[in-house]
Amino acid sequence: MIRAESKGVWSSSAPPILAFSVRGQDYGVDLLEVQEVLPVPPLTRVWHAPPRVLGVTNLRGHILALLDPGELLGLGKVTNGRAARVVVLSAREMSAGILVESVHGLRTIPQDRVERTAAGMTGAPSEWVRGIVLFPEGPLVLLDAEQVLLSARVGGK
Repeated sequence: MIRAESKGVWSSSAPPILAFSVRGQDYGVDLLEVQEVLPVPPLTRVWHAPPRVLGVTNLRGHILALLDPGELLGLGKVTNGRAARVVVLSAREMSAGILVESVHGLRTIPQDRVERTAAGMTGAPSEWVRGIVLFPEGPLVLLDAEQVLLSARVGGK
């Protein structure tokens, strides 16, 4: 899996995408930006934290912030149900977990299937969106994990 030099442009060999749901919408991130997927761990609440920060947890000796992508995207709180998982994103010395309602698994999406989106079309800030893929069951919005982490102002590892 080789990535082209310019940010957000993939080589002809399509990178695997981890697909997941947030508030009924399907999203995906490049698997190279996913550190791991885990069950929802016990959380310690952080006083006066914004609603997008659900809390922190100890992940093998590292303090990890857990974010609510529903709040980040303006969709409302994510439901922590039986299928909920934490997707740990890692990019440019930053990492954080995002609570997702379910993980659908890996998808390989050829770059020619990825459509660029107009600002506001996906509900996510345009800098977060690498593109959108239309499937018969609905769209899959491809997110840029680095931009999500930067927007959430999450500290380093």
